Amino acid sequence: MEEYDDREVETDWLESVRQGQIFIDKEPYTDDYGVFVSGSAPLFDSQGNYAGILGIDIDVSTFFLVRNRVIIDTAITSLIALILSVIVGFLRYRNRKYKQDIRNLEYSLIFTDTLTGIFNRRYYNELIQNEWVRYKRYKTRYSIAILDIDYFKMVNDNHGHVAGDKVLVYFVEQIKNGIRDTDALVRIGGEEFLIFMPNTDEAEAVNLSKRINNRIATNSVTVDENTISITFSAGLSSVHEMDESYDETYKRADIALYHAKQSGRNKVVGSEQLPKKAFDNKQV
Repeated sequence: MEEYDDREVETDWLESVRQGQIFIDKEPYTDDYGVFVSGSAPLFDSQGNYAGILGIDIDVSTFFLVRNRVIIDTAITSLIALILSVIVGFLRYRNRKYKQDIRNLEYSLIFTDTLTGIFNRRYYNELIQNEWVRYKRYKTRYSIAILDIDYFKMVNDNHGHVAGDKVLVYFVEQIKNGIRDTDALVRIGGEEFLIFMPNTDEAEAVNLSKRINNRIATNSVTVDENTISITFSAGLSSVHEMDESYDETYKRADIALYHAKQSGRNKVVGSEQLPKKAFDNKQV
C-alpha cells in the first residue's frame, strides 16, 4: 500500500483529467486520519470548458483492518459508481440549465423591448388575452392606461436620436418607480406606452397615473449636458361588463388619450370622464 505524501499532481495525469478521464487509485492510501480510497473526475462549465476537478475520498479504515481484499475492491467499485453518478447528475443539471437559458433568451427576444428592457406589444397581446379569459370567468377588474410622450419628435429634432433614446429610458425608469409590482409596463411603439393594472378600477388607475404624471412633469433628465424636460398625455379605461372583447377597453383608452392631447396635453383622462358622444362613430 502506498503512503500518502501530498506530492504535486503530475502534469500528464492532470492533462488526462482535463480531457475527461476519470482517475481511481488502484491502492488505498494512509494518512493520520485513516485509510482511504480516492478518485478524481473533471468538471466542465455550461459551455463545455474545463472548470476543475471533483475529488472524492472514501474511508475504508474499518474494511482494511479485516484484511479483506474483496471488501476493499467493493469500496473501490463503489467509489467509481459514486463518481460516475455525480458526473451524470452534473451533466443532466448542465443540460437542463442550458435549455432553461435558451428558453429565457427566447422569451426575452420575443417579449422584451430591446431599448428599454420592458415588455413589448407582443407580450401585451398575450397578456390581455389571458386577462380577458380571467375576467369573463371570475369578473376580476382591470384597467389600462395608454401614455404618449408630448412632442417627443422635438426631442429627436433638437437633441438627436441618441438623446431621444436616453429620454425614453429615463421615462421608463420614472414610470417603473411609480407603478406597483403587479402592474405591467409595455412599450407599444415609438414614444407610446401602456400600463396594465390588474384588480384596479378606472378611478384608482387615474389616480395612479396622475401621480406618475406629476413625477415626470416636475423632474428632468440631463443628456450630454443638456437638461431635457418632458410631459406625457394619458388615456385610461377599465374593462366593462358589456364589453364583447378586450379590444373595446383599449379603444376607449385610446379615445381618452386623443381627448387628453386635444385639450392641451400633459393630462390624464379617464374614459368615464368623457361624455357619451365622445365615443360616437368610434366603434366602441
